[in-house]
Amino acid sequence: MLVSRSQNKLPMEIDINGEIKSIMVRPADTLLYVLRNPLGLTGAKPGCENGDCGACTVLVDGWPVKSCLMLAIEAIGHKITTIEGLKDTPMQKSFIENWAFQCGYCTSGFIMNCYALAKIHPNANDEIIQEWLQSNLCRCTSYAEIKKAVKSVLSQSNSRNPKSNHHHSSLRINIRDNWRDVTMDYTIQPGDSFYLIAQKYNLPLNELISANPQINNPEHIFPGQRITIPLSSCSQVPNQYRLPDPYPEIRVAGKNPYYAQLILDDYAGKVSETTAIMQYIHHHMEMEKTPSWQEVADLEEGISIVEMLHLEMLGGIIILLGASPCYNDGRQQPWTPQYVAYHNFDPCAQLRADIQSEHEAIRQYQTHIQMIQDPFIQALLARIIKDEEFHIKLFSEKLTKLCGS
Repeated sequence: MLVSRSQNKLPMEIDINGEIKSIMVRPADTLLYVLRNPLGLTGAKPGCENGDCGACTVLVDGWPVKSCLMLAIEAIGHKITTIEGLKDTPMQKSFIENWAFQCGYCTSGFIMNCYALAKIHPNANDEIIQEWLQSNLCRCTSYAEIKKAVKSVLSQSNSRNPKSNHHHSSLRINIRDNWRDVTMDYTIQPGDSFYLIAQKYNLPLNELISANPQINNPEHIFPGQRITIPLSSCSQVPNQYRLPDPYPEIRVAGKNPYYAQLILDDYAGKVSETTAIMQYIHHHMEMEKTPSWQEVADLEEGISIVEMLHLEMLGGIIILLGASPCYNDGRQQPWTPQYVAYHNFDPCAQLRADIQSEHEAIRQYQTHIQMIQDPFIQALLARIIKDEEFHIKLFSEKLTKLCGS
């Protein structure tokens, strides 16, 4: 039974299927409870109620989330989509056409998960499809029909958009060659004040207020409002070495030691931000010795600073997950300089190694996005991937110009 023990209800607004709903909720109400009871959206089903079966899956900002594990108040500032919000999508039709259901109790959760899969991974292979389907359980049919339904949608999508396999190559970047403060989006939480937020991020109060002219009275803010956090500690990150999109707020759904172990691999494992920083700084110093490579040396230095920003954000996530951001990977193996691809006296080899490192980092981040069922962490990793893809573009341009390949 979906029950919330606390009787103290609070008002909140929630974005459900494109509509803003005003409701009263208890602090302990799960998103699943609120969807089914005050809102009457019964497509999300209560099953195990501990995150195993996936029958309650909904989308949070486009990412599949098990609503039994998410508090309703955590949905403030995010776009929630339920099965009722999908209108005759290709995935729904494909489930019907391929008989990908029997009793139907788990079907809405499967459709939401598979719908997100098709959006996020339009070129998903069998391995990716298998990984995504592992988060949902069906007790009365085989998974063959469900896989067939997913593959049918993916093949139709790719036939309509044959260039989808190369969507990164057509990315257009419009960045001015200047320096601009790095900012982060933040959603006001219950109990927040500008003073407390400024303390939390080690900011002068007037700097935080100046960054948010849309707030008429900083003394009167309410949960759900979105503000901008100027990350002054990294305010000198050169804009030309990163994408201008704001970074999502440093936030987690709850403490999770397992997730912390995964992020530690990104923080200080063999393929990690720590390795990237050390490698790029070393290459910067090597290339700086040759006048004709000064421009690339500056690029190496600039990108290393962006990676330092990534490192700082990942460290914040690790702390919120309940662990310590030490220079160990998830298996408690200490970081070692043996991870660095030095290639001394060969700048072309160094550039190739840097490109390979960025590709490996992207693959690892993508794997962790699949494994970590926390929309806040997923959003941050997805944003970091955008920077890494941009770095590949910058490195590749220099490699072609100076090395011919």
